[in-house]
Amino acid sequence: MKLRKFFEIIGILLFSLFFLLAPLGADKLILWICLIVFYFYFYQCLKKPLIVFSGVKSWFKIDLFFLLFYYLLFYLPYQTYIFGSNSILENSWISNSYFEYSNKAIIASTIGLISFFLGFNSKDKIVNQNRNYRDYSFSEHKKLYLIILFMTLFLFCVFYFLGGSKMLIGSYLGTRTKNAALDGVYTLLSVFTSILAAYSIIFYIKFKKLSFWFFISAFIIFIYGYLTLVGGDRNTFFILALSAIGPFYTYVRSISKRTLFIYIALALSLYQVIEVARMADVRNIKSIIDVATGDLNLRTTSKIDANVDSGSFSITNLVTRAVFHYVPNQHDFFYGKFKIIGFAGFIPYARGFITSSNDEDLSSSRYITRVNNSGFGLGSSIIMDSYIEYGLFGIFFFLFLLGRIGKFFEVKVISNPTSLKWGVLYFVVLSIFAEIPRYTFDFVVKSIGWSLLVFFIFDLLHKKNVLIDFKEEPK
Repeated sequence: MKLRKFFEIIGILLFSLFFLLAPLGADKLILWICLIVFYFYFYQCLKKPLIVFSGVKSWFKIDLFFLLFYYLLFYLPYQTYIFGSNSILENSWISNSYFEYSNKAIIASTIGLISFFLGFNSKDKIVNQNRNYRDYSFSEHKKLYLIILFMTLFLFCVFYFLGGSKMLIGSYLGTRTKNAALDGVYTLLSVFTSILAAYSIIFYIKFKKLSFWFFISAFIIFIYGYLTLVGGDRNTFFILALSAIGPFYTYVRSISKRTLFIYIALALSLYQVIEVARMADVRNIKSIIDVATGDLNLRTTSKIDANVDSGSFSITNLVTRAVFHYVPNQHDFFYGKFKIIGFAGFIPYARGFITSSNDEDLSSSRYITRVNNSGFGLGSSIIMDSYIEYGLFGIFFFLFLLGRIGKFFEVKVISNPTSLKWGVLYFVVLSIFAEIPRYTFDFVVKSIGWSLLVFFIFDLLHKKNVLIDFKEEPK
């Protein structure tokens, strides 16, 4: 382990030097070196499954799901470019492809990759439950279940009355609006629905008991999942799906690598279908089915028969290249500005106290959208968002920290295999890490922070004995 850390630190230093010295363009030798580094980590990740409960071999691992999306966004376009099946010289979404920054983009992504695993592979002690460990009882778990359920239901109602249904099933404008209250509630609702999904499944696995509240939860999860699906918010839909599916293949039944990759292929197909279907005048399940079967053709640059790296994924790859054109050549690093604004979003309406209405650049996404004169939001990426703040050091620091966060929750769930709390938190974190390559670091902190806050507040209320009691039932 110490030897591996040494080589990873040397690797980060060497790739940082390559980043500074690499010529403009897309040198195939540089691309291959970076691709080989990725394939090495991917191979290592596939060697050993995660075992949490009763010998069930699970491939629902934080590092594996992080790598899957990371590859699609930061490596696959260059791999297909080398093979000649995709061109990064042009992009159907944006006129300037920033092809000349391909070397820098893939090298920066590789620095981030090594940094993540430097943090994730740090040896943390896995401690089995000791005699002093006390898990919640059935009655206590049921109290928390109802708190999560009613909080989710409350947020769903607020979201609806603020016009959330129109946001998701009206004309597709993205998942962010000019209504700060609606955006904030939407983020919170997405977090609580994921918590509710994981909690419902693990609660049933742990106590083998269905109740009226379980079916109410399932109904809410289904409705919200449907709205995000037809609304075109694919990332939120898959975060919710992973939170619900992951526990089954970790606590109940082992999943083979072959089956897992079949699921992933189906998920990617659905991902592309939704990309097209969300442009339909009427968005519903029928539109999605019609697009999938070819019965509905829409005027859009998205094509479901195109390479997966030529759709909207290519935008994320492009903006990651674009940031090296603008920063620090045309604009200095932002030195934590977007992180402060992002972290402030943890508290509803707090951003308004630290931002100006005249400031156009409130996030890395808004900045890159503005400088490209784009008519739609270009989004961000974990590499772009980290670099724009502190350069290469930002990539190393934030990706290393992500690795440490991921390892923390993995160790917790292995050390506490019967704990519903750590099981729920693990799958919420895993679902977030599966999507984080296309998001920003503060997105992780807000989502995980709210998840931890739910359990912290429950512990506090329980200690003060202000919660109603339920009849105890045998486990």
